[in-house]
Amino acid sequence: MTLPGQHPFFAMMADYHTRLHPFPFIAFGLGFAVLMMFFSSHPKNRTISLLILAFLWAWNGLVLFTYQAAKLSPVIYAVQGILFPIQAMLLGHAACTGTLPNFSINSGGSGKAGLAIMFTALFLYPIVGNVTGHSFPSAPVFPEPCPLTIFTFGYLLSADARVRPVLVLIPFLWSLMGIVAVMKLGVAADTIEVIAGIVCSAVILKKNHKPSNVVRD
Repeated sequence: MTLPGQHPFFAMMADYHTRLHPFPFIAFGLGFAVLMMFFSSHPKNRTISLLILAFLWAWNGLVLFTYQAAKLSPVIYAVQGILFPIQAMLLGHAACTGTLPNFSINSGGSGKAGLAIMFTALFLYPIVGNVTGHSFPSAPVFPEPCPLTIFTFGYLLSADARVRPVLVLIPFLWSLMGIVAVMKLGVAADTIEVIAGIVCSAVILKKNHKPSNVVRD
């Protein structure tokens, strides 16, 4: 396995975390706040949580990919620097127009599963990274793209009605990139992302075909 200090990717992550301190901790707090909103029925929770997710997706696209990671592979990361802001705009649009259903632990089994997946992105992902030799600040943690993608899948999975497929597309495509991280960088934690992307996408699309899951406009 490649040690974090021996690969340019991990050196880039360490530099990114050092330059932007304490943003990683602030962003983690935002993710934890979204998690806590699942236990509240406040009518503004959906809007606030979606705007937080939109902000984090935009941040990754415009700051991490475009500003920092583009030094490693300009073409590949430039593409991600476009896709992530697009996902941010989709989430932001849904937040401002109310075109998404409610997200809550009370959404049956999928609500509880979604909450567990979000918990995994925040806490289990970095633990797996530490155990397998990739620790902060040299390794990605929430809200970097891979754990953020896992977190987003958990959020979308917990919907109590139909989720527009376009909101799943970019997270699904990025989740497949986890295969590269696992195979080439030895980031075992990204196995969680690959599994979450495939399973959650399939479950969300299956839920969409249930007659009771109408779109809330």
